Amino acid sequence: MNNKGEPENNFFRVSHKVFDDEKFKQLNNSAKVLYFTLCKLRNRFADENGVFFRSDRTLVKDSGLGLSSIWRARHELLQNNFIKWKQGKSHIACLYQINDLN
Repeated sequence: MNNKGEPENNFFRVSHKVFDDEKFKQLNNSAKVLYFTLCKLRNRFADENGVFFRSDRTLVKDSGLGLSSIWRARHELLQNNFIKWKQGKSHIACLYQINDLN
């Protein structure tokens, strides 16, 4: 493992619970792609509380999704309580945190 807790060889951690979660199964594919992208980013950039920052424009590059797809996917993840999010100021990264699945 590297110093940020991310396994080597380009792997990243995702909770196994998400694959069995009925709400997750109902998400559109863009929301799933964004969720997994956010998990990857959390493993690389999060502080000890699991919080990290990313701009929407950077998320476009990270995920391969378009900007409007990012907005819709984030809304869907927020509605279903998969993430926490706080909007940053113009051109400043937004705060993200992946919620634990119980």
